[in-house]
Amino acid sequence: MHRRFLLAIAVVVIGGSLLASTATAAPEVRKGGTLKGMFFTDVDFIDPSLAYYVHSWQIMGAVGAHLLRFADREGAAGSRLVPEVAAGFPTISRDGRTYTFTLKRTYRFSNGKRVTAANFKFAIERALNAQQQSPAGPFVNDIVGAPAVQAGRARTAAGIRVLSPYRLQLRLARPAPDILARLAMPFFMAMDTAMGIDPKGQQAPIHTAGPYYIASWSPNQRLVVRRNPHYRGPRAANVNSIEYEAGQNLDAQVLKLRSGQADFAAEGISASAHADLARQFGINRGRYQVRQVPTTRYIALNTQKGITANANVRKAINWAVDRQAMTAQYGYLAGKRADQILPPGIPGFRDFNAYPLRFSEANLNRAKQLMGNRSGKFLLLSGTAATSRAVAQIASFNLSKIGIEVENQHLASGPLVAKAGSRGENFQGIIIGWHADYPDPNNFLDILLNGTNIQESNNNNFAYLNVASLNRRMEAASVLSGARRYAAYQKLDLDITRQHAPWASYMYSNNRDFISNRTGCYQYHPTFSMNLATACIK
Repeated sequence: MHRRFLLAIAVVVIGGSLLASTATAAPEVRKGGTLKGMFFTDVDFIDPSLAYYVHSWQIMGAVGAHLLRFADREGAAGSRLVPEVAAGFPTISRDGRTYTFTLKRTYRFSNGKRVTAANFKFAIERALNAQQQSPAGPFVNDIVGAPAVQAGRARTAAGIRVLSPYRLQLRLARPAPDILARLAMPFFMAMDTAMGIDPKGQQAPIHTAGPYYIASWSPNQRLVVRRNPHYRGPRAANVNSIEYEAGQNLDAQVLKLRSGQADFAAEGISASAHADLARQFGINRGRYQVRQVPTTRYIALNTQKGITANANVRKAINWAVDRQAMTAQYGYLAGKRADQILPPGIPGFRDFNAYPLRFSEANLNRAKQLMGNRSGKFLLLSGTAATSRAVAQIASFNLSKIGIEVENQHLASGPLVAKAGSRGENFQGIIIGWHADYPDPNNFLDILLNGTNIQESNNNNFAYLNVASLNRRMEAASVLSGARRYAAYQKLDLDITRQHAPWASYMYSNNRDFISNRTGCYQYHPTFSMNLATACIK
């Protein structure tokens, strides 16, 4: 799935308190105008059932209308759920398995059609439909009947019922305390039932019910988002339109932002530019904005193929890699070194120092001990950008010191995740990153490492970790709530990292945005990155 994966574009440490304390209040809002954005790599899809790149979700955050959505706020407040099309929070049965929603009657799609309960039923079942090949199926497979739809044995899920045009009921096979957060993901926004089933994705216009809709898209060239003329909801929707130009060189993006030819860079800018920008504009004083984000960058180690099928080899790799050098490749203020799965900011995170954050000869000696007399070849997959290539070179050099001969294969974003996501592909590692879809440890551990989710293609579990006892523990943790839930996931993070080592994590990321002089009302949203719905032109 990027997919919420981070591939090639960078997204040194400063504390969360500094980031918060220096943020400035939004300027007075002026309505209208066009924001100009830039892509280095184009979006993957504009179809909400398929779009999964981080910058694709930036757009989805502006166009979608959900039963409940994440609040238009900074930081932890942006992870709070608020009713949107739903008139309020759902009624939940005593056993925690039935959710009944009453919908507002005021929402319309950009083509004028009314939003009803049928539009949400359609969105969920479209995500489950095997022919659609959406990565969203695992997020709702605890709805009664969902597995049958995924397997092609049924067209509709028995657990999704339209009680009336403005009442929707969901029945779960088991309690799932995070189901409401999952339903706030773009996959499950209200969708026009006229949308077809197409694994290649529906093309523009994509009529949606949020503040904006996708008016046009010429892949690898230009994407245009326009205001929904029928939107009457409370979200800001300050600008009239947002226009993106694709294929923009990272260094050229900085020049265009400085000169005002563009307003923001959807994926971030050249790693080498950040130190100068921070010195010139300051941090969080206006044009240069830095936020800690729920992201872990890592090397997924294939537990099923070649030398990395051995757990001690995977542990040895964790001792051998130079996390400091890898993190440095992303430039000034990029993030901090990592050695475990969950990042700071996700409930359940606890820093337990699983592996060394500083590189040393002693680390290499420990890695060689774990290797024993083993040696072998290692196919390492990574992106094509300079940052990805540099991290791959560092990893190759580190592993050569412990008897592992690395072959590097650099692929563009789509082919990269397609290759690694295909079961049976013969590779040993992939340099990747994961940005949280929603603020829960389930989104890292279950989605990325639960072996029961492995399928023939479109996998997220690039390590192909499939340990029955761990799968059972993850499933048990997923039905818990509150402190017990987070304690269970914290223990899973510790045990998986130390005992099974399916990843060599190396960085927790910051988001760094440089915006034009005329761009105002900047807000960083923890799920959707720069918030297009609140952005304005000064």
